[in-house]
Amino acid sequence: MASVMDCGNELALAALVECTAAAVVIPAAWPCVEMMATNQCDPGAIYDRGMQWLHLATDLGHAADALRNTAGRLSADGWTGDDRTPFDHKVGDEQNQLEVTRAFATVVGVCLIAVSIAMFALVVVMFVVATILAALAAAIVAVMAGVVTAPGAVMLEFEADIFAADAAAALEAADGAASVVANSCAAAVGAAMAGEYGGQLLNGNANIGREAVGAGASSMAAFVE
Repeated sequence: MASVMDCGNELALAALVECTAAAVVIPAAWPCVEMMATNQCDPGAIYDRGMQWLHLATDLGHAADALRNTAGRLSADGWTGDDRTPFDHKVGDEQNQLEVTRAFATVVGVCLIAVSIAMFALVVVMFVVATILAALAAAIVAVMAGVVTAPGAVMLEFEADIFAADAAAALEAADGAASVVANSCAAAVGAAMAGEYGGQLLNGNANIGREAVGAGASSMAAFVE
């Protein structure tokens, strides 16, 4: 699904290239280059993953509703055997398991989208800073080459150094804010995972431990690859 954040990785790379070129002329900008290099990311991809989790949550909700509607068609008068009560309990457990997983998928989706927005905001700050530094560097080069002369031109490099220092502080603040969002979301996902584990156990899923280990191993393998 297309979103405004799909250009985030291109903006991040453009910011790094611009800032690196500017730092050749403005040495005080190298700390900005370092922060931009370590914050290369793809907010659009993170956003898409979040939307996939939300779509999964919607599908799980539909599955729970379908199960509830199907079981509701079996009237108590039409089925009065000894196995009716265990069946009702089993259907209830299955519905609850779906709802628990739906809640977990919703938390993961919302958290991923929140992280993508925070990262995109950081990328925008990076791009703005890099563009201004590149403009300052171009002006300094023009002055040094004698293409442009203006009163106070000798102060241009000094002013560029001051801006680079301020820009580094702004980038550090934006990076810190994005880290707070990411860490908070990680804690929320961890809590939701624990809640799902307990909810599955309470609703008759005795294999949740094995499933969790298998899912974790698969995720780790995918991460390593």
